Amino acid sequence: MNIIGQNMGIISMLIIIFGTLLSDPFTKNICFLIGSSGMTLYSMQIKHPIFTSMQWIILVGISLSFFPLENPIKLLILGTLCGINVANIKKKKKSLHPLNDFCGITSIIALALGYATGSPQIYLIGGIFATIYALLELRAGVKQAWIWALLNSTFVSTVTLQLLLPNVK
Repeated sequence: MNIIGQNMGIISMLIIIFGTLLSDPFTKNICFLIGSSGMTLYSMQIKHPIFTSMQWIILVGISLSFFPLENPIKLLILGTLCGINVANIKKKKKSLHPLNDFCGITSIIALALGYATGSPQIYLIGGIFATIYALLELRAGVKQAWIWALLNSTFVSTVTLQLLLPNVK
């Protein structure tokens, strides 16, 4: 395992987690942009199509938050196309694991839908499926999946707290 890539993944994950603790939306989005950029590069380095698709959705979603967006459906379409693309790649490689890939592709679509609608409940569903997917991939031998498991479980925890305690920033 490339130690530089792994360290980049860990640092990127920590930047994203730090961002979840911030209340200022602009600073939070800057942390998410920097962290998701690093996680995207790391997922591309390890050549994992579903983690890469997840990170692209997050990176595009965060990037779009800096601009007024009239048509957020574009992000939903991008997520759906990413999910279909990943399914086709995995099927061609004869490595389709139905439960693992269902969770991964569902997380991609839910994250895109969450960004498109701004709904924390849908983010939560995407985060739960991403956490389950990462744990299944870890169990299947993808050693780098622990980074996504930790990141998404932290994300799920913070979104859950925000939903349960809406007045606490």
